Amino acid sequence: MELIGEDPLSIIKRVISNYTFIDYGIVQEYTEGRIKVKLAHQLLEKDIFLENIEVLTTGSKALSTRYTLVSGDIVQLMSSRSLVDTIAELTVATMNTAMAYDTVTIKALPMADYANAKNKIDILDDGSITITGTGYSIEITTDGTLKISGKAIELNGSGKRFITWDEYNTEYQRVLTIIKAHVHTSDGYSPSPTLTALISDLTAAKTTTLKTDG
Repeated sequence: MELIGEDPLSIIKRVISNYTFIDYGIVQEYTEGRIKVKLAHQLLEKDIFLENIEVLTTGSKALSTRYTLVSGDIVQLMSSRSLVDTIAELTVATMNTAMAYDTVTIKALPMADYANAKNKIDILDDGSITITGTGYSIEITTDGTLKISGKAIELNGSGKRFITWDEYNTEYQRVLTIIKAHVHTSDGYSPSPTLTALISDLTAAKTTTLKTDG
């Protein structure tokens, strides 16, 4: 589809060309998707702080991620090229009263060292997904298996407890064996027959898609 005589690729290139990289920002404060930053480089030998900068997050309608930034995190700051070009007009006297940067138009893109992140998400092209953090991990394998590991796992609340089939069946069969071998005796009567024909099978109660070592 063409808009105003332009193809989509031309429109994207035009939008990108109208924005430019300002500087790296060092996060000072974070509040609900907006940050206060200090520019990584001084202007006119002074530290510059910008407030109320919107943080952009990568994503789409299908998948979007949002995360808290903390003091010391690094962001890439971008703004309209026309605003950035006016930086040449700044002087020491006007820097604090006529900043060339308009915080309404400045956007911040978070940048991080993946290896040192506290929480990580790996999405591979084979379809597998892994989420890891302090004390927990969630993995979706290529065959559709979901593996969850953590200190505690709750499914629709925590008011009741599961039992594991293997341990329950072992104990149940032990008790059943005792019952089957038990006989009653009394004076003048032979012992009652054992209940060897008694059969109880719990196989149908065993889950096949939900398993645990917990």
